[in-house]
Amino acid sequence: MRVAVVGQGIVGISSALAIAKRFPKAAITVFGDRPFESTCSYGPAGLFRLDHFENRKWAKTSFERFAEIEKEFPGSETGVKLISGHIQSDNKATLEGQEKNMADIVYNFRWLTDREIQLMFPNPSK
Repeated sequence: MRVAVVGQGIVGISSALAIAKRFPKAAITVFGDRPFESTCSYGPAGLFRLDHFENRKWAKTSFERFAEIEKEFPGSETGVKLISGHIQSDNKATLEGQEKNMADIVYNFRWLTDREIQLMFPNPSK
């Protein structure tokens, strides 16, 4: 079997990897129009976030797969690296929506303490 994957960002590479695992004898060629370092997956556009509850099934599957890739291969080769971060908003409902959408999918989802908010963010909204 010969397979062509168009796109060498995280979606293309993880798709090629999934095909290789399912069909070990497949000849897989990945095509891209630029070096990996110039793709969105290499930079900040690769942050994982789930804004729509109806997409939870796919987000859970994707996060679990990205976690496997991050453990199995160097981030410098895959573009997948586990980092922590914060979702910041002046709208509490937005933050509560993020909690509902992905608290049980990602690692260590939690609310910041008042002290952390004061120390990390200048002039936080009340």
